[in-house]
Amino acid sequence: MGSIYYLGPVLKEKPIVKPDEDDHIPPGHPKPKYSKFLMLIKFGVLISVSILLHVASKGFLAALYIFANDGKFSGRMSGNVMQRNGRTRMFVVPPLIRNAYTMLQRGRFTTQSAAYKSLTASQIVAWQGASFATGSDRFGNPVFSKGKNAFVSCNVNLIDTGQATIVTPVVGAPTPAILTATLTMAAGAGTVSLAYGASPTNAAVEHMFFCTKPLLNTIGRPSKSAFRFTALIAHGSATPANLAAAYIAKFGAITGFSGRLVYFQLWAVNNLSGEKIPSVGGVCTIAA
Repeated sequence: MGSIYYLGPVLKEKPIVKPDEDDHIPPGHPKPKYSKFLMLIKFGVLISVSILLHVASKGFLAALYIFANDGKFSGRMSGNVMQRNGRTRMFVVPPLIRNAYTMLQRGRFTTQSAAYKSLTASQIVAWQGASFATGSDRFGNPVFSKGKNAFVSCNVNLIDTGQATIVTPVVGAPTPAILTATLTMAAGAGTVSLAYGASPTNAAVEHMFFCTKPLLNTIGRPSKSAFRFTALIAHGSATPANLAAAYIAKFGAITGFSGRLVYFQLWAVNNLSGEKIPSVGGVCTIAA
């Protein structure tokens, strides 16, 4: 059988051509010139948002709060702290104050926290349904607590004022506090006197007197830790209260501190319920 020869034209292999990125654009339409530039912008935005979310989740960014209290600012933004007196300061981690009073208070809170576990079911329900003023916010407004927080705080307040603790909340007991108070101090005579009204104080209310050591008159607002518990004004006490012995025992003699400032605060504690509300406060310039 003979061989078969192909005498037709020589076929060449067609090269493989990769499709262009813009082949999907119909003929006659202009090709986008900035597509790669726009992609870079999108990636940049996504990366920036991711970084900001990560930083915010770690707590490095903080909100600046504007309270509806006479237009006052308060809060922290990054490393700046807006204070109620209109000043701005750098944020620092507050120190752990360790003195006889704070250590005693921590022990009392620990004891009452453990005591809450021994309450009956009905007593726990009663505390969860009751609400008591147990402190104040940064603007001096009462802060109310329920449940375990109320039980612990009320009983600590009762212990602070020399009263017996309670296991069932005392609801509806009013806490009429001192409305006006004036502190007078004299360096030469060493006198410390607090005049207040109404007088005598209510039979169901004890008053805790907190004050500072003599401060320079350049300090316009001492920190919370600067106030130390100095004296207790018992229920039924008449004005004025002689606080010289208590103040000298806490801070030492005031001789030589003429012209210095002493800030003070009064807290009213109901000796039946343990409720604690802010009373009045002020500042005294030590006389000669």
